[in-house]
Amino acid sequence: MNLRSATVLATAILAVGCSRGGGTPGADDVRGWTAVLTSSDVYGQKRAVEALVRIGEPAIPGLRGALADPGLDTRLAAVRALARLGAPAGPALGLALRDVDPVVRREACDALVAIGPSAADEMRGALDAPNHAMRENAVLCAARLGAAGVSVLPGALADPDGRVLDRGVEAAIAIGPASLPALEEARAKLQGTGRAAVDRAIEEIRRRDGSKPPA
Repeated sequence: MNLRSATVLATAILAVGCSRGGGTPGADDVRGWTAVLTSSDVYGQKRAVEALVRIGEPAIPGLRGALADPGLDTRLAAVRALARLGAPAGPALGLALRDVDPVVRREACDALVAIGPSAADEMRGALDAPNHAMRENAVLCAARLGAAGVSVLPGALADPDGRVLDRGVEAAIAIGPASLPALEEARAKLQGTGRAAVDRAIEEIRRRDGSKPPA
């Protein structure tokens, strides 16, 4: 065997070894690809996203776990993979609505809106987030669902942080007449500036809709 033939053979053997047990996980190796996703290799993360999306629903637990990774790139990659998996990934995307980074929260919101009305449950669940910015994001995200986002309003309008209540008012106006029952219910419990804000929202919605208050 000449030198060139030996070199070609050695390269082929190395490639096979890497594909079976070295640097590249097998096609269905969720744990292996999740490990690549959480590495510092940006190119490897892109390959991992594609691999995990091909695997489908069995990859969701690993992607959910990756949302707790300290690396922003890893969390974004996980959200982007989950977004491509659709409705089954909704609960995991709901966790991403609580992320400390606004970019992650925004991409999680976009993915949930793409899922549709069923995602309102995840947005409502995010109202237990410890940070007001996370809760505000969830409320404004719900507004993008239209009438399906109404279920988020009671929690938003009852939030002790006025900033979240304000986002609830904005969301109610964006949703329109379907939000009036939630606004009326909140109005009965509020006082001061909160009640005034709800009053203005009710008036604005009725003005736009051309409807009158009930007799």
